[in-house]
Amino acid sequence: TGAASRGEGVGNGAATAILFAREGAKVVLVNRKEDRARALEDTIRAEGGEACAFAADVTQQDQAEAMADFAVEKYGRLDILHNNVGIGRPGSAEKVTLADWNRVFQTNLTSALLSIQAAIPRMRASGGGSIINVSSIAGATGLMTPPDVPGAVGYTTTKAGLHGLTLSVAAEFAREGIRYDDLDEEEQDD
Repeated sequence: TGAASRGEGVGNGAATAILFAREGAKVVLVNRKEDRARALEDTIRAEGGEACAFAADVTQQDQAEAMADFAVEKYGRLDILHNNVGIGRPGSAEKVTLADWNRVFQTNLTSALLSIQAAIPRMRASGGGSIINVSSIAGATGLMTPPDVPGAVGYTTTKAGLHGLTLSVAAEFAREGIRYDDLDEEEQDD
């Protein structure tokens, strides 16, 4: 999820999708903006990889389910879920608006839960799988910003919540061969 980059260059989601394809994975490129996912599909296919675009807003349960169904229909199974959707909004604990707080939670945390809920039955049917949640070190350390820079309390809180979600899913589904990884965004730059 969150496969295509929002701007110029290659973001976390696109880089991961390209690497998966280079390693032989058949990749479903899930993104709200279909044109961006199609451009990434073209890039992967130009390298000889297998990928297809799928437009979905995984903050919506029906669209997360449709994404998982599509992966199984297209490729016969769902082995890996890479939750990469994420946004930030300015605002300290004192000043963040409720609208921004809710939007960041829906995007960063609820989308991961809905995608996991959609993926687990399909992974179980295939005998297991791997769930990768892209988080941030900010979820463990928080962000301290100078007075003239807006805070990001919603972002850091959701990334901490993603750590907890990852550990809960791992503990609950390990016996079924569904494993996890909690990848910090900063680790991807190495």
